[in-house]
This record gives sequence, C-alpha cells and structure tokens, in this order.
Amino acid sequence: MPLTPRERQVAALVASGRTNRQIGRVLGISEKTVEVHLHHVMSKLDARSRAEVAAWVVDASPCRPSAVSGRQK
Repeated sequence: MPLTPRERQVAALVASGRTNRQIGRVLGISEKTVEVHLHHVMSKLDARSRAEVAAWVVDASPCRPSAVSGRQK
C-alpha cells in the first residue's frame, strides 16, 4: 500500500533527523498525530525503526548523491 502525501512528509522529516515534536511543529499537527502517521509509515514499509524509515526515504529519493555531484560511473 503506498504512503499518503502526509505520511511521505513525516517520513522525510524523520529522515532529516527531526523528533516527533519537531515534526508536529513543522506540519502544524500534534505530536500524537505524528506518532500515528509514523506508525502507519512503519507498518506499510515493514520498518522496525526510524533508521529504516530514513533509509527508505534515501532509497526512494529521485535525487541520488552521484546525480547531484555530477559524477558518472
């Protein structure tokens, strides 16, 4: 099941290293609502930690580091 736009926002902010409280402030939602969204994200991705969510965000990102640096393989 794909992530909703809000779940993608939460996942991206988790990957940026923000706490649930910080994510809530950025998105204008409660910390508890962030926890619910994060729970859904982790369930959908079968992730067991915030680090696994962050790794998924990096893997799913259309902009890879090699593309940004301009280096080709």
